[in-house]
Amino acid sequence: MATPTRRPTIRHAKLEDVPTILALIHELAHFEKSTEKVQATESDLSQTLIFDPSPSNPDPNPTNPDGVPRVARCLLLTLPSAGAAIPTPTAPAQPATTGSASASSAATDADRVAEANIAYDMRHRPPAGEDVAAFALYFHSYSTWVARPGVFLEDLFVRPAYRRAGFATMLLGRLADIANGGRLEWNCLRWNEGALRFYERIGGVRMDDWVGIRVDGERLGRLVEMGVAAEGGR
Repeated sequence: MATPTRRPTIRHAKLEDVPTILALIHELAHFEKSTEKVQATESDLSQTLIFDPSPSNPDPNPTNPDGVPRVARCLLLTLPSAGAAIPTPTAPAQPATTGSASASSAATDADRVAEANIAYDMRHRPPAGEDVAAFALYFHSYSTWVARPGVFLEDLFVRPAYRRAGFATMLLGRLADIANGGRLEWNCLRWNEGALRFYERIGGVRMDDWVGIRVDGERLGRLVEMGVAAEGGR
């Protein structure tokens, strides 16, 4: 909770924040019941995010040897440390059954929770004197209709201990400023009615006429092959 002595600060992430960012991603996945879908690693984040320089990393954005571009940035909302550890999510309840199948399931769940909690380890705490309460990961988009860049918010997450303090509004306000008159857009899960109502209160408009489309994994490779075939080969 923000107090007169714990005023929040919003800043862009630095390279040394990568473990904290990964922790937040796992916490978000835990909230969205999608822990098993997280494939990101510290190495991936280090090579694909754009970071602010710091004394320990004055040149944090070198060109990647494989040519993968750095396209996204991460805002962190921090508070002066209160010295308390951030609570960790608890393991899901296990079914009261026996047998190898349930044992395997229990082991899988335990592994997922362990992975989700890796960055709660004290070694992965943010810089001394600072607690990270929330993050917003975004990249610049472009609108052909208005012919100017905007911002697409990929993910926003406020840790449960810091909710109802206006932190989501602060981050969205900063992103609106970064959009600089362009569009600020994001997606929201249909079942998250509380978030949808909040977004409407701050001026967000549901794009019900649009349907999100995604191609990934093996389907991406097949689409490449279809494109090559349509071109008559390369």
